[in-house]
Amino acid sequence: MSACVPPRAGGGLRLELRGYRVPSWNLKTVTGWRRQQLAQSAQMHVLAALAQLPERPPLVRGEIAISATARFRHRPLDPDNLRIKPVVDALHYAGVIEDDDYTRVRHVTLRSELVQHGEDALVLQIQPVGVTACSAQLLQEADRLRWEVNRLADLVTRLREQLVATGQTPVEASAADEPPWQSPAGAAPCGCVVWCDRAGARRW
Repeated sequence: MSACVPPRAGGGLRLELRGYRVPSWNLKTVTGWRRQQLAQSAQMHVLAALAQLPERPPLVRGEIAISATARFRHRPLDPDNLRIKPVVDALHYAGVIEDDDYTRVRHVTLRSELVQHGEDALVLQIQPVGVTACSAQLLQEADRLRWEVNRLADLVTRLREQLVATGQTPVEASAADEPPWQSPAGAAPCGCVVWCDRAGARRW
């Protein structure tokens, strides 16, 4: 079983893959089949962690640092022997991080520890770093708000459909209902809960 904690105030993400024993770089033979097996195992644990969340965490953008702590019940591996490449790839394929190349993943810190209780696990802390940390946090917040706006828009659509189905008439917004803040440039309020441009297309 895996567990994932949503991003904290610092704009990072903590991901715990329970039951995942990090493989060793000392494997004598790693064939194409074995590499595929390692990749599938990592992807399964990452996706299982994301599936447990009430909502999907926003994409961690920009340059990041990854801190990986491998927990072992028996025979812990040396930190320089931890093969976490399949997990980092899985984070990219699952849409957790923008990319896994050197321009995005700037630092990787590896740690190995022996635990007396529990099970094998891999704990990842993904954090924006450098001058892009502030902008990355803002982008994450924008992603979260965009998701929330889409969710509320879908809810309003369903409520209006229910009103129409029961013979009631939904109350449409008017210009007098315009909020006190300024609308986006080139946009005007319409009879919906989201801003529409003058062609009627939604703006986010």
